[in-house]
Amino acid sequence: MESLDEELKKNIEKTVGFIKANGREFEAKLLNDPRDRFSFIRPENEHYEHYISLLEGTSTSDVLKNIPKQPGLFVFSEYDKVGNIPAEDIEIIKKTAEFVVVQSGEDKSYDVLMDQILLRCESREDDTFKFLNKEHKLHSTFIDFVNQYKQIQRSEKIEKLDSWQGILTRSFERAKYNEYIKQMTKKNAKLGKFYKVRFTAIDWSKFHKITEQPCEKTNILDFSELSRLKITDNKPIINAFFSKASDNVTESEANSQTKKRKKKFIVKEAGETRLQKKKMKK
Repeated sequence: MESLDEELKKNIEKTVGFIKANGREFEAKLLNDPRDRFSFIRPENEHYEHYISLLEGTSTSDVLKNIPKQPGLFVFSEYDKVGNIPAEDIEIIKKTAEFVVVQSGEDKSYDVLMDQILLRCESREDDTFKFLNKEHKLHSTFIDFVNQYKQIQRSEKIEKLDSWQGILTRSFERAKYNEYIKQMTKKNAKLGKFYKVRFTAIDWSKFHKITEQPCEKTNILDFSELSRLKITDNKPIINAFFSKASDNVTESEANSQTKKRKKKFIVKEAGETRLQKKKMKK
């Protein structure tokens, strides 16, 4: 937010006093001012937060002080916040990470073991452990579990709290911060609805359609299925959707085209060719 000049600051303070004396319903009247002197009442304005803080009896500095401190990051993996990874795939990744850490031993590289597993799977044409490949979209999730199990293996390096009081204090701070995030999310959602109302208020009848491009409709993609992070790839689904119409020729059509291209053979009577040769010699 930009710094307020004295004139604007006084204007906001006077407006806050007027609104407190007459009620919030008078904001609508002020917004209809032809000179637009009260634009700071609009939620999208850069000075709106300062206006609200004065109206609610708090200053901007107080608002900043009330923002809770962000808690420390989780040591362990937060792999499935939105539920996009199937439970079966998660279990495979977890068991594989546990196996790699145990077999590699403490403070040893697990790249060699991962390469061995990949080579064995390629020889069997098995795609189950493709996430061991660094280019796979679930490889980072696998690495998170590996690091998690390594920390458990080196338990002396994990920070330990002295008492239950410390655990409760951290839990309270995290809950307080999460509550603040929820409130901010609601506030942003309210602001989003305001923008939608403004968008709806536009008189779209003043616009004219110049042209319209024909669009060939295809089968609708299942985005809920595409968003799921699976071990196997979703490329066949996408390729089928974006393939050209010429690529989708049916087998019967292909066979009919092949038949058309075949040369026609003429079957002659027995001895006809031999008689023609004798005539030519004479």
